[in-house]
Amino acid sequence: MIINFNGWQRIGVVLSVLWFIFIITVATTQFFNHPERSAYVEIIPGKSRLIKGSEPHCTKPSPALSFTANEISPAALDQYLAKCGYVNGAPDRLLHLTPDHYHFMFGKLAAIAIFPVLIAWCAVYLLIFIAHWVLAGFRNREM
Repeated sequence: MIINFNGWQRIGVVLSVLWFIFIITVATTQFFNHPERSAYVEIIPGKSRLIKGSEPHCTKPSPALSFTANEISPAALDQYLAKCGYVNGAPDRLLHLTPDHYHFMFGKLAAIAIFPVLIAWCAVYLLIFIAHWVLAGFRNREM
């Protein structure tokens, strides 16, 4: 089965393909050059562990620990250390088990690539339908 497109539809198909290529190029460039600033990347924090008996020495009264079993995310540890009075970050006794890693969000990329194209196609066909409908109203009056 062969689908025949007119010239305007062919232009629309070419523009849609160029849009997909543009979005994929931007996403991959951002991912490889600056993943921390990319809209298509989720940063998953690594795990850290306090070595046994090595609770950081605090300059203020020690707040209650909000984490369990010596495992803590870096953000939670920074909050804890800030409450304790540490200014210069984590002490030497903090062991980083896994570094932060980046997760590419294909669903978000697909949404950003597909939805604008679908909206544009629907808007164009809606405008064409409205223009034909309005012109048909003028044609019926002239007869």
